[in-house]
Amino acid sequence: MYPPAPVDKLDEDNPNRPGWQPDPERDGWERWWDGQQFTRWTHKSPRPGAAFDPNWKRAFWPGPNLDARIARYGLVATLVTFFVQAWITTAEVVGLGFADVPTIVGSIVIASIAAVVTIIFGYRGMKRADRLGGRASAVAALTVAVVLGATPLSFLLAYALMGFQLY
Repeated sequence: MYPPAPVDKLDEDNPNRPGWQPDPERDGWERWWDGQQFTRWTHKSPRPGAAFDPNWKRAFWPGPNLDARIARYGLVATLVTFFVQAWITTAEVVGLGFADVPTIVGSIVIASIAAVVTIIFGYRGMKRADRLGGRASAVAALTVAVVLGATPLSFLLAYALMGFQLY
């Protein structure tokens, strides 16, 4: 039985938490630590941030990394809410006028919340990715949420500065 590798600050409370650890018998490989001992399950270690490595599936598969899994769902929510709020806001700006102020502000706030939640879980997922997998999912979610999250927040700020009036 081998001791587990050092853990990040998010997992300090339980150093024997199950997860992928460097295989003590083979360099460049990882072995699953079940919390008490190493199991028979091994695989080649992905390089950090290796989205195009032969082991790319592990980078995109969050596995036991709950934060990366939530960030992946948050990525979808961020994309959907961004496009809905952009459609509503653009329709109002070009003069179609089918949306009232609470609908516009509500869509922008919902898109902003989705992006902020995705940013939080994407960051946490990245912190845990070395041990649990899902680095590419967490990085993709974090990147998209930061880029698309800036737009609804900018819309909301501009709209508020104009006194919630466009004309």
